[in-house]
Amino acid sequence: MLDVMMPGTGGLEVCRQLREVSDVPIVILTARESEMDYITGLALGGDDYLFKPFSPSMLVMRVRALLRRANMSRGQDGGTLRFADLMLRDAAHVVEWAAGSCASR
Repeated sequence: MLDVMMPGTGGLEVCRQLREVSDVPIVILTARESEMDYITGLALGGDDYLFKPFSPSMLVMRVRALLRRANMSRGQDGGTLRFADLMLRDAAHVVEWAAGSCASR
């Protein structure tokens, strides 16, 4: 998930850079609702674009749909998703990428 208006490097630039090296699913989140913003987000490689405010259940359902289409495999514990070098540990709220943890909540 990328927010268009992230501090530092914006979400659209991160999306563009990420798409150069990976086909990991990307959901773009933003308060910007113009048709051109939507088109730009998808053209740069976003798989879905969700306008704020949105319901958490809507976000969850869109992420689930993207993960299904991306053929992500679940670990034996059922709570771990793996896609290439990215691993999401659902129960622990941890994301791991290649050499180590890159985010946790």
